[in-house]
Amino acid sequence: MVGRLERNKDLIQDVVENTARGVGSIASIITDAVADVTREIGDIVTDGLEMREAAKAAKLAERTEERIEAEAPTYDDEPAPEPVTAESVDAPAPESPAVPAEPVPTEPALADPAEPQLAAAPVEPQLEAAPVVEREA
Repeated sequence: MVGRLERNKDLIQDVVENTARGVGSIASIITDAVADVTREIGDIVTDGLEMREAAKAAKLAERTEERIEAEAPTYDDEPAPEPVTAESVDAPAPESPAVPAEPVPTEPALADPAEPQLAAAPVEPQLEAAPVVEREA
């Protein structure tokens, strides 16, 4: 038979083990809760930072758009062209000035710098043929 001392020892051992397990479970619950709360706070802060960056980007885009609109030419001050009618087509041409216009020199069209240029072949001088003179015999 088990003595009184041994029973008390077993009782105390069970109480301490169960208490330790309970405290461990509580600590685990608290640890998990702290980790979950920390994760949620981090997600909230991340969302806030992303919203702040999006607001900055939207503000920058709005300023850029306003600047482009401000720099764009407006055509409200220019008069509208007169519509073409049958009368205006049949009307006589306006008198030309008495001084003849000088011919405007034309320049060759400028090539697009982005396109590769081909080297021109050298031009050989053209020789004119001498007139053939027939001699009388």
